[in-house]
Amino acid sequence: MIKVEQYDDLLGRTVLVVRDDLSFPSVSIAKMRGIRAWTRKQRGKIVAVVDTWRSRNGYCLAEAARGEGLECIEFRPFSFHPDSQKIVNEIAEAGARIVELPPSVPGFPMQAVLEREARKMMRNNCGKSGEDWVMLPRGAKLEETRDGVRDECKKLLEKYRPGTIVVPCGTGTHLTGIYTAILESASKCKAVGVFGYTINTASLYSWMSRFSGGYPLRKEQLSIVNTQYTYSTPLTYQLPFPACAFYETKAWYYIDNEPKLKEPIMFWNIGSK
Repeated sequence: MIKVEQYDDLLGRTVLVVRDDLSFPSVSIAKMRGIRAWTRKQRGKIVAVVDTWRSRNGYCLAEAARGEGLECIEFRPFSFHPDSQKIVNEIAEAGARIVELPPSVPGFPMQAVLEREARKMMRNNCGKSGEDWVMLPRGAKLEETRDGVRDECKKLLEKYRPGTIVVPCGTGTHLTGIYTAILESASKCKAVGVFGYTINTASLYSWMSRFSGGYPLRKEQLSIVNTQYTYSTPLTYQLPFPACAFYETKAWYYIDNEPKLKEPIMFWNIGSK
């Protein structure tokens, strides 16, 4: 079971922090488990990923590929950001071959452009898609990660019986796993997903319904907080544990400024720096 720490004196309320960040540097235990399970199925293939400049999905995939003896290629936009080279070094040390592509359009539209270029390069140099190589789904939206989070969350629900679970979100994969755990455990807990950037909530609810396996979205047990930040805007906020200024700090700020959350509150610290 993932370690849980209790903080009572910081926000004036009981907050249980799920330390999903403690097993691997810069990435969550649940995400690493999911990517490893996905990679294990790709026997004999080259595995590839298209990352944003600050994503750690490439690191997860490189570690997983090394464990399975597979070649890993990470495509990423070139960036002058001082943290970018640190991430590149981490991924290279984990064994991936890194291809830096020139950025073309800011934000998420750029990701689609990069993915198209990456797939073209893979087809030209690595054979046939699906047979010789495979690309990690964008944002690492994996059923394996969803199910790993669901299984961990069921244990936490039984042991701690939280009233609310607040989840920092990038894609909604962790949130979907937590929400399905709540439904399958017949818990009265509510999952609150706090996104690190502006999203289309209607589209997200629709995707979550499909990705959960068709579970109904009960508004009394699921809510999505649209923070109105841009993808590249960090929030500086003091937390007592390692956290990502693009995701976790925004979710912690939400807890600090939302007095109506049912206690005990559980904060799922994914911890992607």
